Amino acid sequence: SDTQNDQEYEFSIIEDGEETTFIISPNEVEEILDSTVWDGPGYTAELVEAYLFAKQVGITTQETIQQADMFAPLIRKHLAKFMVAFTTKILGQKPDMTRDCTFADVSDESSEMQQYITLACKLGIMGMKPDGQTPDDVFNPNDTVTRAQFATAMSRVIYDGLIKGTEECFYCNHMTQLKKDGIMTKIDVPSIEELRWYVMLMMMRAAQSKK
Repeated sequence: SDTQNDQEYEFSIIEDGEETTFIISPNEVEEILDSTVWDGPGYTAELVEAYLFAKQVGITTQETIQQADMFAPLIRKHLAKFMVAFTTKILGQKPDMTRDCTFADVSDESSEMQQYITLACKLGIMGMKPDGQTPDDVFNPNDTVTRAQFATAMSRVIYDGLIKGTEECFYCNHMTQLKKDGIMTKIDVPSIEELRWYVMLMMMRAAQSKK
């Protein structure tokens, strides 16, 4: 196959204070590419790797790449789940359980989603005012995620909250720093809807650079 990738990826996952490793092998990627009947846009080896990474880390629990709905827009409550898994299992960060994260618009969500939303706030990733320290009053759980919002969440994680937004532009400083460091290159349309596959891929690359 012309999509074959001979590179093996190794990642570390931190759970209960212990670090373990897992490997994505070229054979595993090639098996999925060759054995699956694709009913949507073209899949590449890198995209399959991103799915396998996300599944291993718990970013997605879907058993197949089709069920993971890779090309669908991402909504905020699902990004909260993605970011909590990435931040706790890849970066080993712990939530600030003293932070009061109470949102007026999440009571209709499942208990699982409410937990991820709360943890995303207690980790200082999402549901925060531009200063990155003060929880907001609402979370907007079912809004689609824009590139600006995803960049802000990733920046808070990668730079440990050192990059701050402003009242005039909550995302500008975050996107500028990510572009400067070569982490996010396409920042010219901050309002574009973010897709699930892109977020998984960015997280995989960030985990790889951490190693």
